[in-house]
Amino acid sequence: KCSFIDAWGYGAIHIAGKLYKSHRLAWLYVHGVWPKRFLDHINGNRADNRICNLREASDKQNAWNTRRPTTNISG
Repeated sequence: KCSFIDAWGYGAIHIAGKLYKSHRLAWLYVHGVWPKRFLDHINGNRADNRICNLREASDKQNAWNTRRPTTNISG
């Protein structure tokens, strides 16, 4: 096993040659099923993989706490 933080700030783990996001593995461990689609970090901290900070989310919900692009000049 090898774990690291990927380029987007998410924990990632190699298991048997396959790459998994650590928050998705945490969800599987606690709930016994893979998330259906998106998992959202409620507080926006990608390193905070506590189950109370994760929720299954739609596309729209997942975008709610997206950070503003660094190229944004309008505020």
